[in-house]
Amino acid sequence: MKEILDFEKLLCRMGSAFLHGSFCFLSESVPPKAACQRNERRKGLFQGSPNKDYEEKSNDVFFTVFLFACFATGCSGKDTVSDKAEKSTDKTAGADDKEVHLRIWAGEEDKEYLAVVTENFIKEHENEAQITIEWSPMVEGQCRPNLLGDILSAPDVYTTTDGDLQAIVAGGAADPVLNPDDIKKNNKKFAMDWTSGWYLYSFYGQTGLKVGLNKDGITNYCDWNSKKNDIKGTDVAEALLKIGRNPGFLNTTEWLAGMRKGTVIACVSGVWDESAIKKLMGENYGAAILPSYTCAGKQIQMSCFFGYKMIGVNPYSEHKEWAHKLADYISGEENQKLRFKMRGQGPSNINAAKSPEVGQAQAVQAVLAQSEYSQLQRLGGNYWDPTTEFGKTMASGKPQKDLQGMLDKMVKKITASTIQ
Repeated sequence: MKEILDFEKLLCRMGSAFLHGSFCFLSESVPPKAACQRNERRKGLFQGSPNKDYEEKSNDVFFTVFLFACFATGCSGKDTVSDKAEKSTDKTAGADDKEVHLRIWAGEEDKEYLAVVTENFIKEHENEAQITIEWSPMVEGQCRPNLLGDILSAPDVYTTTDGDLQAIVAGGAADPVLNPDDIKKNNKKFAMDWTSGWYLYSFYGQTGLKVGLNKDGITNYCDWNSKKNDIKGTDVAEALLKIGRNPGFLNTTEWLAGMRKGTVIACVSGVWDESAIKKLMGENYGAAILPSYTCAGKQIQMSCFFGYKMIGVNPYSEHKEWAHKLADYISGEENQKLRFKMRGQGPSNINAAKSPEVGQAQAVQAVLAQSEYSQLQRLGGNYWDPTTEFGKTMASGKPQKDLQGMLDKMVKKITASTIQ
């Protein structure tokens, strides 16, 4: 039987470990069986790639995707986009007179990876056209509003997250693919960000309380204030308050800084932090699924949102055929292997996922184990601000009103109509 980590025990006996998004990074001080060892195939929206090993239909529209590290992606980043774009300096030689200029939006963290991929793409097609590719930085969480704000001026290819898929499709900014058939007592802290509904959801996912997107694709349903379920909304709130008051818990987004100072020994994050954590932890680094926590006298396994990176093609691209070729190329097997090598992010392609290197990646294997306790992030915009406010209050351990009243207020805002 799989051993489950206990959230409260982690707070009082933490060693060198850290929780990572939908899984935990653990050290020798945590029982080895708690670390994820299961190797299974991903499930979900692996759409639109010519690779037939992973295709799934959604709203009759297909998209090329990368695996998006679970629970994570800090897709809600607020970084501003620089006006400065970088162009590939390689211009094809020996090609015909056809000139193809493509623009791509992608995160700053993918800059070096995409530089290699686009250079190889240009070389492979040098006899077909004179290709230049222009990259501009774009935080993936800001791709949707910027894309839908001016589709005609948007780039040919862009990276986004599966959580924004429905809105982008509804806004007419996604083109179908060309071929869809193809821990010890040491006064250290356990850190987690309760100001984000993304992380706060982990306490609700396995309780029977629900939140999600309505069929209109805009508004939410939510019963986190339920008085009828076996586990009531107030039960979860009381459990959160207990954790928030624990001296071993720290509500923060600056866990890496805390680890460097030696004040944080464990955290909930995403695979993008893996390299930095490995350097800080050294031999004490490890990974496993999220722990359980005590709620209404029961042990509840923590849950997570599970998602994927998406590669979209602008239907208004001047060179749409070439934009599709580039999107397919970026998401192909070899470039997913390269992405894992350079960025540490798990591939969605089955063949790439079978590589020994991926099999030995503790973070990726922990994502797979945690996927059993996950759901796809499908939420309307009204979800985020109310959960941020609620999470801050719970982390303080000092609710200003009665718990049921706070829950009713939060749920009312989450489920509110977007029409003013």
